[in-house]
Amino acid sequence: MRKLRATAPYALLQAMTWGIYAVLLTYSSNFLIDRGFNGNGISLVLGVSTALSIALQLFLAEQISRRPKLRAYGVSLVVGGVLLLGCVLLFAKGMTAVLAFVLACVLFQCMPALVNSMGVDAMEKGAPINYGLARGSGSLGYSLLSYGVGLLVTRHGTLAIPMVACIVVSVLVASVLWFHGSVERGLPETEKKAAPTKQRGFLRNHKLFTLLLVGGVLLMFSHNLVTNFSLQIMQTKGGGAAEQGMTNAIAAIMELPAMFLFTYFLRLMRCERWVKLSGIFFAVKVFAMLLAPSVEWVYAAQLFQCCGYALYTVSSVYYVENMIPGETVRAQSYLASSHSIGALLATSTGGVLCEQLSAQAMMVVSIVAGVLGTVITVYAVTRQSKMAQSEISER
Repeated sequence: MRKLRATAPYALLQAMTWGIYAVLLTYSSNFLIDRGFNGNGISLVLGVSTALSIALQLFLAEQISRRPKLRAYGVSLVVGGVLLLGCVLLFAKGMTAVLAFVLACVLFQCMPALVNSMGVDAMEKGAPINYGLARGSGSLGYSLLSYGVGLLVTRHGTLAIPMVACIVVSVLVASVLWFHGSVERGLPETEKKAAPTKQRGFLRNHKLFTLLLVGGVLLMFSHNLVTNFSLQIMQTKGGGAAEQGMTNAIAAIMELPAMFLFTYFLRLMRCERWVKLSGIFFAVKVFAMLLAPSVEWVYAAQLFQCCGYALYTVSSVYYVENMIPGETVRAQSYLASSHSIGALLATSTGGVLCEQLSAQAMMVVSIVAGVLGTVITVYAVTRQSKMAQSEISER
């Protein structure tokens, strides 16, 4: 029961964090087209907002790590409050709405790192949280809101986007307060003070972690190529927008088992082995899509989402917590930033690959990136394990 009390608010927080992704990112084209943007303009807006978000994530991580009075909880409330203001301004017209959209996109992409940091920090202090269950709730929230907003946009137009966004962000801010209150009430007083960290040259001092981030960039580049440009892939298999929606829905559903059951998986194998295994299935999924002779076989290829993206998303958070203890916010922010960089690279190159070459060629690039990312990730994790074992034997 105590574990449920800690997990429930965190699950809602994850659901709203990824829910705002579904509202604003999934329907970004609808919103911006309605305001006069073409394909190139949409790519520019999303690219600029993602680049600014990466810079802001790293800046916030450094500030939180160096200043003991700053905490992920407080920063999350500030980011959430400004995000809510940005969502309200989406009701405006002209450039005000566009600038508000850029602001919202910058801020909501910062939330996963802050939310992960809050959860991992609470777990390090002894809060009984089932992270896999909570992160699975994030995928479920993304799936449900993506579907629901699609219906609302069809019936009421793009005005539904800021309306739902305001509601979701309001619940997100409330869930930050709920989660923080639940965790603080359950911890002894001695655990409530966070120790400051002054370490400089973080990436230089954690070379294997840096290598892990490079692998993460490549894996997320591979994943986002086929996710962001799934319509072009489905068209080569004889499908269209409806089949694209079904493909994404199946992928989202397949994420749930790995996320919900990950704490059980940890009893079967150590976390680092799950990280290695997950990397392999990024390329396996895209290879299956490349060879698929029809839409139905593309649907079947989405089954590998459970072993690839879903497993990596959860296992990497747990692994980084163990790899760099005491640097929760900074490490999780770098991890989230590596995923954002992979998504940014995919967004900026995927359309060019499809137009200049073909969707098939884009999938080949995705496979190559997935394989390289897996090799780098496996090497970094293996070396880290050997170093840890060596340190233990020396003691």
